[in-house]
Amino acid sequence: TVFPDAMRWLWKDWPAPVKAGVGSHQPLANIVSMDKGWELVGEGYRAPDGLAANAAGEVFFADKPAGRIYGISPEGQVGMFADKQPAPGHLAFGHDGKLLYASEPEKKRIVAYDDHGKATTIAKGVNVEDLTVSHGGNIYFTDPGDKKIWLIDAKGHKKVVDEGVAYPAGVQLTPDQSLLIVSDSKGQFIYSYQVAEDGSLKFKQPFFYLHLRDAAMKSGASGMTMDTLGNLYIATDLGVQVCDQAGRVN
Repeated sequence: TVFPDAMRWLWKDWPAPVKAGVGSHQPLANIVSMDKGWELVGEGYRAPDGLAANAAGEVFFADKPAGRIYGISPEGQVGMFADKQPAPGHLAFGHDGKLLYASEPEKKRIVAYDDHGKATTIAKGVNVEDLTVSHGGNIYFTDPGDKKIWLIDAKGHKKVVDEGVAYPAGVQLTPDQSLLIVSDSKGQFIYSYQVAEDGSLKFKQPFFYLHLRDAAMKSGASGMTMDTLGNLYIATDLGVQVCDQAGRVN
């Protein structure tokens, strides 16, 4: 009985092309523009790495072989921030957005840049890969060679807060500062820790379950960042994976 009406509804827009709904792409549509592709911001760098953004919407990155740090304005203009630096690696902003922290793996140190690109040494003799800075001034950094995660508190005291992850690479704090997230390049999981009042870590668990290439045993997960909604973005061998707060890849 309803078949004729159903067919009239189905063909009501003919001969216009059929337009599919968002469907399974809904999580992706919430964070990117589905009608736009990738846009080139800059090129000609030797090895750009270590993206970091401040509250003003400026994005900074390091070109380690060139010894340079660049800044990208909210309008997409790229400019030199610091030149002739000793192989800067990963970058992270402090909570006030005024200091830009950088790892220098070859020099085994962590430095902080002021607004004028002048560097001050924060820590020496550290095997540092990636780093993140809490609102209280605590610095967490990964040491993949020794399979350790370190804390440098606001007073400059250094201590190991976890060890045993196969290859701890990226490190990131959640927006509310309650959890520390660490990527394992040689595994499938990203680890989550609860941050205690004294900055130490507890309740370690493999939380974010990444997708792998066929027959792969490791994700290659490295750099990470989070948005204000708590979505976690991870650079992996399979591409950029986006996880929700429940640990699922969307």
